[in-house]
Amino acid sequence: MPLSLNKEIVKLFKDEVDVDVLEDSYVLVPRKTITALVGWREKNEEQA
Repeated sequence: MPLSLNKEIVKLFKDEVDVDVLEDSYVLVPRKTITALVGWREKNEEQA
């Protein structure tokens, strides 16, 4: 995923996280912050 998505992710969670995004590189500040996404879907009968 492109780092430019960091800006949108921070906007979505602005009330829950205390981070900023550097405009030129899209790096999160503080730098020790990690961004991760988890996806899931329902299991259908064919996957059993």
